[in-house]
Amino acid sequence: MSPDDRLETTPVSSAAAADRPPYPFELNQVSPLVQPDTAVAFWEEHGVFYREDATVGRLVDEIYREKRAEQLLPADYENFREALVKDPCINRIFELYPVILFSVAWGKLDYHFRWTDGDWIDQGKEGKTINIYMQRSNSTCFFIPGSHTFAYSSKPNDSLVLPIPDSAIEQFAEQKITMEQGGMIIFHPYLIHKRTTSEAIMITTRMPKPDDNPRNTS
Repeated sequence: MSPDDRLETTPVSSAAAADRPPYPFELNQVSPLVQPDTAVAFWEEHGVFYREDATVGRLVDEIYREKRAEQLLPADYENFREALVKDPCINRIFELYPVILFSVAWGKLDYHFRWTDGDWIDQGKEGKTINIYMQRSNSTCFFIPGSHTFAYSSKPNDSLVLPIPDSAIEQFAEQKITMEQGGMIIFHPYLIHKRTTSEAIMITTRMPKPDDNPRNTS
């Protein structure tokens, strides 16, 4: 493995690690120990927050059945917004990034990657954008907690994602998300993950600007 293929991390002091509350990742949600007042700190540290939600799963299943995943209706955005706001923890994160930039239909990508191109990615590196996967039922993906802070040098592919070889991450513990009923996953654009089953609607949102319409959904 060449130097450019290595992930560089910033070690955490033992004292800082000892001060952290126990935040295990469950298969279909982050730990219930995470409460609304700690949700943002959890998100910032790990680069991920997720929750199974049957309503979201049914909405996305319907969108794909009706073959309109590439062109959502205004009502779809409103339904997704309502689901995000309804969850007290997820809402704490979403209210920091309430402006919807765009959405894309997104399916299986069975290798590790992070997003890597576009102005919204540059904003993501600065902590100004997030990616929200609205998952279909029976979906599975994997991620490496905290990997949004890893430095990595390589070239993006035609899908504007940066593939990460397994050899570069084999020393890191990987977590699995399984949502039989569908749900919501918030990823930092730089978090390393892979999607192995099912489809989703990926919505990219950003922090507000002074001249924004507060109800902007496009």
